[in-house]
Amino acid sequence: MAGKLALTGAGNSGAAGASAYAFIGQVVTAGNNGTVTSGALNTTGATFLSVIVVHYGGTPGALTDSLSNAWNARTTYGSGNYFVTQYWSRPTSVGVGHTFSVASVVDTYPCIAVMAFSGGSALPYDTENGVANASYTTIQSGSITPSQNNCLVIAGQCWSSSTTCAINGGFSSPQFVKNAVGNIYVGQSYLIQTTAAAANPTWTVNQAVNSGAANIASFK
Repeated sequence: MAGKLALTGAGNSGAAGASAYAFIGQVVTAGNNGTVTSGALNTTGATFLSVIVVHYGGTPGALTDSLSNAWNARTTYGSGNYFVTQYWSRPTSVGVGHTFSVASVVDTYPCIAVMAFSGGSALPYDTENGVANASYTTIQSGSITPSQNNCLVIAGQCWSSSTTCAINGGFSSPQFVKNAVGNIYVGQSYLIQTTAAAANPTWTVNQAVNSGAANIASFK
């Protein structure tokens, strides 16, 4: 069973002033019952930030960061108890010791995965897709095709039970972590395309999970 909940994502078009993306750094952090604050990340030089939040229930909680940047939420994908939401920002403030936090009024057992990049367009959002499954060992978010060359593609996943994950399609080695209290994992990976092409990577977990979801989005 698949489902999605539209949040406050903003659709942008245009690529004026775009420059090639370059990876700066990433961090994944497990939370507790209702809150999570990421480990510190040096975002110096970043012009694009991605945060993937996984959570029980359809409402992820409010995302903030220690340097008070504005955030855009994409679609939440999930079914049952396991949901994944991606946020992105063109930050106005970056630097050493940058942290990212989610706080909820209920127990959502969040985990958070952050990536920082330089480059990109002033209006970066391009396209997205996602899926939720009740039980699987492999999952695909659904295909997207970036609208132009040199796009950044970010893939995220939430799942239960399994202890490791992998991703194909030329994506980076996934980073993942389990919530310290709840049985929910976050995973993230990225691909910087030179030539625009369809992307629909397969996530593989090492044992069958009883619930999970995957999302994918491209940025100009």
